[in-house]
Amino acid sequence: MGTKLGRAPSNEGELNKILQKLYSNVKENQKLNKANNFTGLLEIIESEANIVTAIHKIKSNKGSKTSGVDNKIIRDYLDKNYEDVIIEVQAKLHNYKPSNVKRVWIPKPGKTEKRPLGIPTIIDRIIQECVRNVIEPILEAQMFQHSYGFRPMRSADMAVSRIKYILFQTNCNWAVEGDIKGFFDNINHNVLIQSLWNRGIRDKRVLKIIKLMLKAGVMNEMATSELGTPQGGIISPLLANVYLDNFDRYMSREWENKKVRKKYSRDDGRISSMRLTTNLKQCYLIRYADDWVILTDSRENAEKT
Repeated sequence: MGTKLGRAPSNEGELNKILQKLYSNVKENQKLNKANNFTGLLEIIESEANIVTAIHKIKSNKGSKTSGVDNKIIRDYLDKNYEDVIIEVQAKLHNYKPSNVKRVWIPKPGKTEKRPLGIPTIIDRIIQECVRNVIEPILEAQMFQHSYGFRPMRSADMAVSRIKYILFQTNCNWAVEGDIKGFFDNINHNVLIQSLWNRGIRDKRVLKIIKLMLKAGVMNEMATSELGTPQGGIISPLLANVYLDNFDRYMSREWENKKVRKKYSRDDGRISSMRLTTNLKQCYLIRYADDWVILTDSRENAEKT
């Protein structure tokens, strides 16, 4: 049996209680080994309280003065009649069709090479933030413990601290590091949507909106996007983490949580069927966005990964 929400919060305080409840429900389901099944999410997403929260968040972001293809910035919406803005956002959510994103190129940190960003319009950013704010508690509660990029209360410094802790507390002194080249440009939309469904986002209206966000085209380019999530979109880091969570869980299952069994042989004419079973951790994964490090206890294990 699923959890149907549907009732819109009347204020931001009530909204926060709903978001906290979503998070705690997922954690409780994990303890009971129950599947997550949340419907009625769109009513929360399109609520006045959530739209106001989204606008406040975007206003505080340094990108609020950067326009999309329509040349509007957040001030253009703040200067509008309050009720008109709410109605405009709600109307667009009910018949969502994102505008093209504006392509800009920015230098990669510490490099001369540049990477592309796709800048959505302000109205699309508001809608992305509305969606992100509601689905994030459901997804965050299920994320791999040691991924640190673009998550609430996580940082690159925490990833470094985790690495230092493992180096000092274990004998895992061999490291394998890498990055997933072109990751953001190669996310399979269908796989991502299925991952959201599997994690409990069961409101098909919301999944349809997210899929349309992913397909937003680029100004002056003919084709819409069939792969990837636009770097520059508010919701993109969350969706990328959901996609990579499968990688995290695979590595954790294969290495961190793998059982080590040892059979005892014949001893003094007696046969012992005893087995030593432990949760001996041979390998530790730390991920920050599309960069990852695996720490292990031997060169042999490092080469296996």
